[in-house]
Amino acid sequence: MYDPQQSFPNFLPERDSYFAGRRTELKEAVGDSQENNSNLQSGRGSFKLVVSGAGGVGKTEFALAVIDFLGASRAAARLFVDLQTHGRTPRSAIDGLTRLLLQLGQPTETVPVDVEGARDLYLRLTANIPVVLLLDDVASEEQARSLLPENQNATIVLTSRFRLAGLLGMDLIVLSALERSESIEVLMLALGQHRVEREMRAVSELAAYCGDLPLALRISAARLKSRPEWNISYLADALRDERNRLNVLKVGDREVRAALNASYTELAPREAFVLRRCAFLPGAQLSTSLIAAACELTVAEAQTSLERLTDVNLLDSMPQQQYQLHDLTRLLAREYAEDRETPEQIAAAVRRFIKQLVLTLKSISRFTDPDVDANSASFGSKNISDERSAIDYLSREHDTILASVKVAGEQGELQLICELGRSIRVFGMGIFTLNELLNVQHRAVEAAERLGDSETLARALLDLGRSYRHHGLAAEAEVYLRRSRVQAEISGSIELLANIGYFLGHALRESNRLDEAEREYLESLDRFERLEWRAKIAAVTANLGLLRDYQNKSAEGLRELRRSIELFSTGQVLTLHDRREEAWAHQATGGVLSRLGRTEEALPELKESLSKFRELGDRQGEAYGLRNLGDLYVVERCYQEAIASYIAALDVCRTIGERRGEAQALASLAVIRSYTKNLKLAMKDLNSYIAIAGEIGDRRSTTAIAGVLVKIARAWVYPGRPQIPRLR
Repeated sequence: MYDPQQSFPNFLPERDSYFAGRRTELKEAVGDSQENNSNLQSGRGSFKLVVSGAGGVGKTEFALAVIDFLGASRAAARLFVDLQTHGRTPRSAIDGLTRLLLQLGQPTETVPVDVEGARDLYLRLTANIPVVLLLDDVASEEQARSLLPENQNATIVLTSRFRLAGLLGMDLIVLSALERSESIEVLMLALGQHRVEREMRAVSELAAYCGDLPLALRISAARLKSRPEWNISYLADALRDERNRLNVLKVGDREVRAALNASYTELAPREAFVLRRCAFLPGAQLSTSLIAAACELTVAEAQTSLERLTDVNLLDSMPQQQYQLHDLTRLLAREYAEDRETPEQIAAAVRRFIKQLVLTLKSISRFTDPDVDANSASFGSKNISDERSAIDYLSREHDTILASVKVAGEQGELQLICELGRSIRVFGMGIFTLNELLNVQHRAVEAAERLGDSETLARALLDLGRSYRHHGLAAEAEVYLRRSRVQAEISGSIELLANIGYFLGHALRESNRLDEAEREYLESLDRFERLEWRAKIAAVTANLGLLRDYQNKSAEGLRELRRSIELFSTGQVLTLHDRREEAWAHQATGGVLSRLGRTEEALPELKESLSKFRELGDRQGEAYGLRNLGDLYVVERCYQEAIASYIAALDVCRTIGERRGEAQALASLAVIRSYTKNLKLAMKDLNSYIAIAGEIGDRRSTTAIAGVLVKIARAWVYPGRPQIPRLR
């Protein structure tokens, strides 16, 4: 009979005094059991958890933290068995049961020597007493089952490098690397606050080189404690060299390489091969189809191997069939690869990876370029069926694309660089930052120059010019667009010349050189008419309409804009870029109508434009539409609606990092809040606007700021209808 006053020895290991962080994981692990804590503390209630993760991630310490958090009763039998699965001889079932029986107080001579007898005795001894059981380093579900008690008053925690999904009824938590702040907390506990705070930059670097892996952090801390004369920066410098990093992460008989190696050496040949290949592929998160190409496997074969690697926690599974390799696991896999494969084989695998990426990006371009044959491009990815999925794909592969451009440059793959640069051209505007886009496209221009093909160079220069113009840098855009024209004339491509003239017209219009812009638009229109390219004719017509409005010919401009909308809606198949142009045509039409005072007609156009931008997932267009809608509400003196629209535009711009649009929204808010006599908020918005205007280096920012200040002052001296500033 169980006596609540009876106490049992505690066989649980002592907790590491340097354990820190894991607050989110602890909450996830025990959150649902909070109402049962009082039962657990008094020896009643059940809790079952598997803690899974890679070697060195801190599973045992986390398991002990969970048990402490639950506050299991001192009257419970607190049992522990290290099953020695990895790198040592695993304990047999009878060995594990024998240890548990001895911990329960069973005399050695009475312990059965057969599994069946030992388990029967174990179940009888634990049937009516509360039990806290920690099984460490479990190899399989079968191994665990023979050691699990069957009573309802048990707190059971298992740790394993495997997921142990076959243990039905047990919760699972998978540990990964720590957050950087948690890593610094671990180092601070180990080394002392004063030593860490003296070298915060070096501490952050050291944590990064450790991959925020608890074992690597504890080894680093132990090395630093044994060498008090060392600066933390000294060890961080030693870890900087990737090829020597695993050698440095060793102290006494503890080393990161051994912890990771224990899992690698048990892999089947194909899984080991896939892991080695993943170690050299560009990008932090890798897609199944790209890995399959690198490994020369079918997607199904690659998926099977990747899932097995995930099951043993050598890969982290991400959404949308992507996988991530921990930095230190990557280094171990590279060591094995360099022993088993030649540099030529590794380079060829990386080349196949990038080529598959280019094929997929080409399949995306069928939504943006009418000259891309949909049937020939669609084999890149079966999952990319529309514009939304194309944008999602580019967002997921953002880091991989940038890394692939760099690696392609290192391997001298000039054509691949050009194709990568062109493929991200339209979709990339809302996904890549300006610096990222310009970096890729400058590399594409350099690669095209080395290839010596005039048409390829003309397209690369066109894309670069478009990126500059898209971000408000009209002067730089003009330089590259004119260089593009020279190459297009050499190649003799009418389509290229028409497109270059069209975008050069934009840059000239935005530089207020309206007559030159008109000539470019008219020449471009003539070429597109010769090509019978109806969507482009509609787009040029819309921009001519907008130009007429700038020339104070609003009525004529409105006719051109209405004609362009009619051309867009004639039943033709529109690419994503064409549909964006159509949305902009509605936007411009609403703007002209608003300036003509025809607000009732303007509102449906602006709302139609906003709806189309949202349908396309064009956040920049959405932000612009919201600002224009706010302008219309200002004209109607619906100031609260205007403020709401400007704030919504501001939120979108901040989400996508569109600094110019953010500045415009803040300027508009500053003015309109002045008219509503909220000077405190107006000045706050104005100061934010001034900071951003200076940050983006807009050559017209001084004039624009002065204009906003004048409008704010006018709002107080001459209250009436506000004039909203425009950054053209």
